[in-house]
Amino acid sequence: MANGDLVIDTIATKKRFKLKFSAISQTNLNLWMTEYNRGAALNFKVEREDLSVDEYTVKFEPIKRTRLIAMDRELWKGVSFTLEEV
Repeated sequence: MANGDLVIDTIATKKRFKLKFSAISQTNLNLWMTEYNRGAALNFKVEREDLSVDEYTVKFEPIKRTRLIAMDRELWKGVSFTLEEV
């Protein structure tokens, strides 16, 4: 018989990493998009101030971006990549 009490078990807390670019060239964006389109999990290393290194297995979330054309080169502004631990 249930009494209506809410019980929540936290199994794991996943980390999210957000990489933001104020502007990025089409060439560099293509490199990131290749990894994004591959859809595979990536190994992501984070080096801390104390020089310790943590490794995470992450996947890309959908990418946000806005086209910006400047100086006859195609640039993108507001590009952000979010990597979520799997």
